[in-house]
Amino acid sequence: MASGYHIVLCEDVTVPTGTTTYTSQDTKVLPTTATDYILVCTCANADASIRLEHSTDKEIWTECKDVDKVLIQVEAIDSDTVADTAYMVWVDTPLLQYVRAKVGNATSATGDAIQCTVRLQYNTKK
Repeated sequence: MASGYHIVLCEDVTVPTGTTTYTSQDTKVLPTTATDYILVCTCANADASIRLEHSTDKEIWTECKDVDKVLIQVEAIDSDTVADTAYMVWVDTPLLQYVRAKVGNATSATGDAIQCTVRLQYNTKK
């Protein structure tokens, strides 16, 4: 039977501002039995964009795309200036062994630094 797990791709990182500014986070290794992925992002009081990248060798990275070849990303848009908001995107394509998040494209409702946490949830198969 499948179980629920997650990998923290980044936690409480400062998201860069600007429409084309992204920073890559630490590389994580997926188990070979991982399947059924959900990209989860929590942003505090801000708009931000989170993209998922994967690689077979930790050298050449590609942004993940769904089965329709659309970029997999979380577009966190939060008009509330006092609450954290969580966003989830189902990843409907297989992922390679190494994964990392790219965070950026942020605007703050309060003018403060924007903090973000990103997780990749998954199940396992036998």
